Amino acid sequence: LGEALLTPTRIYVKPILKAIKATGAIKALAHITGGGFIENIPRVLPEHLTAVVERKEWPLPPLFQWLQKEGQVADAAMHRVFNCGIGMVVIVAAADAGAAMQLLAAAGEQVHHIGLIKARGERRPVVLATRADVEEELQRLVSHIGAARELVAEDGAVGRKLDEARARGATVIELGAHD
Repeated sequence: LGEALLTPTRIYVKPILKAIKATGAIKALAHITGGGFIENIPRVLPEHLTAVVERKEWPLPPLFQWLQKEGQVADAAMHRVFNCGIGMVVIVAAADAGAAMQLLAAAGEQVHHIGLIKARGERRPVVLATRADVEEELQRLVSHIGAARELVAEDGAVGRKLDEARARGATVIELGAHD
């Protein structure tokens, strides 16, 4: 643990410059420092784009595993605060990804294809596809199902409950035919 904490910051200038000169493919770079993925990646993306980062695509280094376990830190907080083993995000066109990855690997860098850049739409600036995100979405859906069952169970009060939900600003999806 001590050695991992005392390891100096990795400097990426030489391999990155070599890849830029050799391919011209690098569109953006995000140094993942304090602020983790959530703050650093959006700084290099236009507002209409989002980064969809697949957390399972690289191994979480032992230091971060220890920090998460001993500190009982949620996945979302880990990615908001730490780099989780990814010091630099290199954004390239999909067609150039293989060549850029090959060059960086040949320069001694550990390279992982960790995600995609997509149209943002209603998404957040960075979407982390983690188990916690999926579980959070499932919990949200389960709570909506529970609320729907509660509405149906109250015979004769469904209309009133729907009106109350709409008044609170809730999105109400009505299923089935009404007579």
